[in-house]
Amino acid sequence: MTEEKWKREVKARDRNMCRRCGVDKNLEAHHILTKKKFQRLSKIQLNGITLCGNCHWLITGKR
Repeated sequence: MTEEKWKREVKARDRNMCRRCGVDKNLEAHHILTKKKFQRLSKIQLNGITLCGNCHWLITGKR
């Protein structure tokens, strides 16, 4: 599975809404367990969560 397909599937599963605040704009798919440390889990939907850009920044400190 490609990274883009994983992102689309995570967002679709989460109904294209931020799971933290409910916003439906500026959405990003976030890996719960990092790709670097958990490569085998990087393409599994359950290792993803949809966040808006603001919530993603609050959680990771990255834009």
